[in-house]
Amino acid sequence: MYFFDLIPFPKTFLKDVEWYAKTQFKYQDFVAEVDALSTLSGYPFEKIFFINFMYEFSTIKACTGVVMRNEEGHIIHGRNLDFSMWELLAGLTATV
Repeated sequence: MYFFDLIPFPKTFLKDVEWYAKTQFKYQDFVAEVDALSTLSGYPFEKIFFINFMYEFSTIKACTGVVMRNEEGHIIHGRNLDFSMWELLAGLTATV
């Protein structure tokens, strides 16, 4: 079970999200990034897309993020989760 499954998404809604993202959404570069992330992680595209979309929508002020490379060459990406839905999404954070 994915943590995504804890959010009660209707199945028809998720099909509509995927259709919208792949056929109507203006930023297809972003859609391609989410699609790649879905393929590599095994998580469902439509859930990743919707959660990220809601995150971006709820943070109209924009979220603070940091990307850096440590001394061993590993990329580190951090966000401070400064948005109203953080309680729902905090369990989805991961160290990769």
